[in-house]
Amino acid sequence: MNASEDAIRRASTGVYAAQAALAAAEAQRDDAIRAALADGTRVVDLVSWTGLSRPRIYQIRDRSR
Repeated sequence: MNASEDAIRRASTGVYAAQAALAAAEAQRDDAIRAALADGTRVVDLVSWTGLSRPRIYQIRDRSR
């Protein structure tokens, strides 16, 4: 294995790890949003707290994406 191949393999491993961490964080956030909605939190408040759009909050609620 040459230096370029090694660097690319290491970087790719880092990308895969970051993607997995992002997916886990998004799942945790989405679960918290659904729980907040179930507890009666207003969508407008979730938009303010998360920076997500109203349509995205509804997608998370409906598990549509």
